[in-house]
Amino acid sequence: MMADMIRVSVPENVSVDYLLQTYLDVFTRFYPNFDEWFMQKVVPNLGTTRRIFLANIGKEIVGICIVKNCQQEKKICSLRVFEPYRRQGVGTALVKHALTFLGDNYPFVTVPEESLPQYESFFQSFNFQLMDSCCGYYRPNKIEYAFNGFLEPKDISYKSIECLEVLSCQ
Repeated sequence: MMADMIRVSVPENVSVDYLLQTYLDVFTRFYPNFDEWFMQKVVPNLGTTRRIFLANIGKEIVGICIVKNCQQEKKICSLRVFEPYRRQGVGTALVKHALTFLGDNYPFVTVPEESLPQYESFFQSFNFQLMDSCCGYYRPNKIEYAFNGFLEPKDISYKSIECLEVLSCQ
């Protein structure tokens, strides 16, 4: 079984630049300032309030998760499983590891509208609750969905959702 072969660990002897350019590049499509956030918020706080977890099968990196663990917020900031390893337990292994590290079974997680179909049933398997959404939160005319918490209001048209219906930007 593939899940038995997955090993989750904190990266050692791996440059953060390499991680950013090789494994995290996809996030810049959904979060315009991702590189800046990673270098200014994640990297300086690695080992304290931030952790990066890598999922490996053998020597190959097959998934990555970035978490934030502080008094004000317990959050899964980024989660990515690489093709062709999806639906094989990699995401589950990463999230379980993140939940243990965070000491919280319901951390805050946000997902861009394009990724909601991919993550919605996965998050439901962890009993994560879709609680909020906002159009234009990170990108104009795009919805960001929040699980297990609420997005902090920004100076944009802010909407909360009442149910699990997908909202269209107006």
